[in-house]
Amino acid sequence: MSPTPERRRDARIPLPHRPGALTRGRAVVRVLDLSPDGARIEHTDRLLPGAEVMLALPVSAGFLTRLSKVVWCTQVQGRVPLQFQSGICFTHT
Repeated sequence: MSPTPERRRDARIPLPHRPGALTRGRAVVRVLDLSPDGARIEHTDRLLPGAEVMLALPVSAGFLTRLSKVVWCTQVQGRVPLQFQSGICFTHT
């Protein structure tokens, strides 16, 4: 069986310290990896695919804010309290 072809335009860079970020209408999320086009985040609430999320990433001069769309969301097995991971793509409008 051949491996699934990569659908991303750019490779994601793992962020080992999992920095916190803010989302409009949500608590703090953890950024697991990041690319120019999107990110994988960890959070405590389920996000619905297709939902818009405003992600505010901390930078030295405040926050870098990016409008994003949820591509997928899955529950992390064996985590208490419940944890979810989502893939989001940044909208370029």
